[in-house]
Amino acid sequence: MGYDMCSNRCCNVCLLIELDKQVRGALPSKKPLTTRLQKCSGCQLVLYCSQQHQRLDWPLHRDFCRGIRKIMNTYKIKHPFLISGQPHNIFTMERAILQVKYLLKTTLKRQLEFHEEELTSFPAHCEVCYSFEGLRSCTRCFGTSYCSSQHAAEDLERHKKRCSQLQIYYCPYKVQPRIYPDNLLGELRKRVPDLLKTDITGAIEYIFSKKLPAKPTASMENYQTFAAVGDFSCIGTILFALQFIDVDTANAKKFVIFILGATVEQDYWFLQIHTKWFFLQYPNFTRLELFFIGPDVLGAAKRECTFNYKGADRTVLYVSHRTLFQDFAKTNSIKPSIICIFNCGFSEHAPETIAEQKEQTLLGVPGDSCASKDTWSGGILQLLKSCNTPIIFTSLTRVEADLDFCAVKRVAVRNGIELPIERIFDVKVNPYRDIRPLRNWQRENDDDIFYRNGYVQGFITHLME
Repeated sequence: MGYDMCSNRCCNVCLLIELDKQVRGALPSKKPLTTRLQKCSGCQLVLYCSQQHQRLDWPLHRDFCRGIRKIMNTYKIKHPFLISGQPHNIFTMERAILQVKYLLKTTLKRQLEFHEEELTSFPAHCEVCYSFEGLRSCTRCFGTSYCSSQHAAEDLERHKKRCSQLQIYYCPYKVQPRIYPDNLLGELRKRVPDLLKTDITGAIEYIFSKKLPAKPTASMENYQTFAAVGDFSCIGTILFALQFIDVDTANAKKFVIFILGATVEQDYWFLQIHTKWFFLQYPNFTRLELFFIGPDVLGAAKRECTFNYKGADRTVLYVSHRTLFQDFAKTNSIKPSIICIFNCGFSEHAPETIAEQKEQTLLGVPGDSCASKDTWSGGILQLLKSCNTPIIFTSLTRVEADLDFCAVKRVAVRNGIELPIERIFDVKVNPYRDIRPLRNWQRENDDDIFYRNGYVQGFITHLME
C-alpha cells in the first residue's frame, strides 16, 4: 500500500500503520506523521521516523536509493536535485526534475515505477525559495513544504487553493478495497432536469437525494462515498455530451455506445447503478448496448443483464472486443449511437518526425509522449470514416486536449481525408470530470493537478454531397 501512494514528506511505514489503526476503528494518533523524521542518508529523498522503519522499507526502497546515490556520486553533489546548482525558481526546479528522472531511468535501465515517479516529480522543497534544508511540511495535506514560517505565510493564499486537493490525493483511504456504490449512495430517485446547469457533484446529490460529505478525508466512509461519485464520471460525461446531440428518444428503444481504448471500464464505471442513471435521464430507452473495444480490454467477452427500473424492464448488454477499433470495424457492421474515448491519448502518436517527437516530449504531457507502438493512428482514421456518428473524447490536461484534436486533424490531412469535420462542442473544463485529483508527473507548461475526463470535446464527420 505504501508504494501505491507514497510521499516524501512523511514516513510511509508510519502511514501504513496509522491507516491500519483507523480502519480498525482506533482514533488517529495525536502526533502528526511528520514528527522527528530523518532523511535516508543514501538518496536524501525519503523520510523515516526510525531505523526500524527504514529497515522494513529497505527491500522496496533499495533499487531507487542506489540509483539516486549513483547519480549523486557521479556529479559529486549532496542532494540529487543540485545537478545544475541550487534551483531558485519554478523553471530551474523543473529542469532539475527532468534531469534526475532522465538519469535515474538511464541508471536503472527501465521506466520508473509509480513510487519512483512520485518521489522524483515532487521532491520536498520550500515552495518559496526552493531550499531543500530545514523543511516543515503542511500537516493537513503532506504535499507542500517550507523552510520557515515566514515563507509559509508568504505562500498561504496560493497554497489554500491546493491544500484540499492535495489532502484528497494523499489520503490513504484511496488505496483501500472499494465499497460497492449502492451501499454508499442508495437508490436513484430523481432525474436531473438540466444537466448543463450542474456538475457531477450537484447531479449525484440531486438524483440520490443525498448530501455528500463536506470533508472527504475525514473517514473511510466519507472517502469511499466521495470516490463513488467520481466513478459516475464516464456515464455522466456521456449524458452531458448528449445534451449537444440530437437523440431520437421518441422512436428508438435501443442505444448503442462504443467505448474505444477500453481497459477496465465495464467493471468500474458502467455497473448497473451507473447505467440506471442513463435510463433515468432517458426513460424511453429500454436497452443499452455497451461495446468495449481495445487491445487491453479486460472482463467477460459478453454478458447481459435485465432489471426492472422505473416501471419497465431494462436490459444492458456488455460486449468486449480485445482488438483495435480499425480491426473491429473490418468484421462488424454494428452502427453505434455514439462513440466515446475516455482519456484518449491521441496525441501520444501525433508527431511524425524525430524532431517533433523530441519537441512534444519537452511539453511534458502525462504519460509516455512517444509510446513505442502506435495504436491510435489507424483508429482515428476509422473514426473519421464513421460518418454521421457523434464522437466524443476526453483528455487529462489542457495541453493534451489541444494536442488530441490536432492529432485528429493531422491524421485526416496525412490520409487525404476531405470529409468535413464538424466540431460539436469543446468544453475546456468538463463539469462531469472525476472529482479525485491526480498529480501531473510531467507538468511543465500544463496542469499541475488534473482529473480523469478533465476536458471533453465532440466532433462528427459528414458524407460529402
